[in-house]
Amino acid sequence: MPTVLRKGYEDDKYGILDVRVEMHDGTQIDFEMQVAEFDFWKKRIVFYLSKMVTDQIHKGDDYDKIQKCIHVSILDFVHFPEDNRCYRKITFCDTKTGEIHSPGKPQEPGQKVRHTDCRLPAHNRIPGRCRFHW
Repeated sequence: MPTVLRKGYEDDKYGILDVRVEMHDGTQIDFEMQVAEFDFWKKRIVFYLSKMVTDQIHKGDDYDKIQKCIHVSILDFVHFPEDNRCYRKITFCDTKTGEIHSPGKPQEPGQKVRHTDCRLPAHNRIPGRCRFHW
């Protein structure tokens, strides 16, 4: 898959993914490796994932064409100092009802997550082995 994220306009932000793969079911995965600490890592991840979603659809396409996107961060620094978890699953959801909103596989009827799970990426901590799963 192309690792350069499409720009719609000349002044759009440019993005280059380290590794981008497409699974048999259409799910896309972005693997990012980062050695030096990066102040806006979470915002960069949201940007990359958003571009991966919008790159899937073009004028005239139906929205059901959009497939799930996953991000994996491989970091050589402690990005999650408040605990020692190394795996996180983050998704878009309604913070009041817990209803999950995610492209790809439809939500199961009545599927909910705890309110505390409905926030932008929290942090993990195991140096060199931390990752996000979106």
